[in-house]
Amino acid sequence: TNGTAFSLLYSTLAKDGTWTEFQEFSVSLPDTSNPLVPSLVSVKGGDLLVFQAHYAPNDSYSFQLYSSFTKDNGATWSQPIMITNEGEQFRNYNNQRPVLLRNSDDVYLAWERSLTGSVTSSIYVCTLNASGTLVNRSEQVSARNGAREPEFFSYNENIYLIWADAQSNNNKVYLSEKKASFWG
Repeated sequence: TNGTAFSLLYSTLAKDGTWTEFQEFSVSLPDTSNPLVPSLVSVKGGDLLVFQAHYAPNDSYSFQLYSSFTKDNGATWSQPIMITNEGEQFRNYNNQRPVLLRNSDDVYLAWERSLTGSVTSSIYVCTLNASGTLVNRSEQVSARNGAREPEFFSYNENIYLIWADAQSNNNKVYLSEKKASFWG
C-alpha cells in the first residue's frame, strides 16, 4: 500500500538473470483505484494479468475485474480493460479474487461474485482470449451462495474447478469439470 491506497508492484527478469527494481503497475482508468489480488498466466505471445480494483462512479462503489497484457516480458502493459461489465446492473456486484488457468490457447477465469453489501458470494467462470477480452459470457458454476476461494487444476487433459462453501457453517468443497461448452 502507499498510504491509504493499494498498488500492484512488479519486477521483471533482466537478461543477465537478475531481477529489476519493483515498479508500480499503473491503472489510469476513470473511477478506478486500488488494484489488488493479481493473477498472472503465460499466454501465447506474452503474459496476461487479471486483478480486482475499486470502481466508484457516481457515488456507487464495487469491486470489478480488469485485464492487461504484456508482450515484452513486462516492460510495457496494455491499458487495463474491465472484464466484469456485462449487463446494465454490473455495478451492483462485487467481483473479487480472480484465478486464471491456461489450457492450450484457452484462458479460464474464475472469481467470487456477490451483490454489493452482501457477505455471501457465488463462483463465476468465463473464457478470455490471450489479450484478456471475453470470449463468452460469464457463467455461475456454484449452485448456492456462500462459495469462496475458487481454484483451477487440470488432470488427464480435463479442466476442473474447486471451491469452498461455508453456507450455514457447514464447510464443504465442491468440484466442477469443464465438459465441452459447460461446467458440470
